[in-house]
Amino acid sequence: MLFRSSEWVADTWSDSLPQAIRNGAAHHADSPFRVVRGGSYADGPDQVRSAYREKVTADHKSRQIGFRVVLAFNAPSQ
Repeated sequence: MLFRSSEWVADTWSDSLPQAIRNGAAHHADSPFRVVRGGSYADGPDQVRSAYREKVTADHKSRQIGFRVVLAFNAPSQ
């Protein structure tokens, strides 16, 4: 989904995308960089897509970066 901001994800940075994506789980490596996906209202058209990845330090702050809160639950059985 694309909104007004780029999005922090749980992955650490890997220069090679195939190394980062194996089974859909978050990629954790010994890296000072984290992954931000998507683009914000301030980015160009090549960056405003969900596949766009950027590396930033874990303490990086920007008004154009946010995060999504997800709550998973089991529906009651009928």
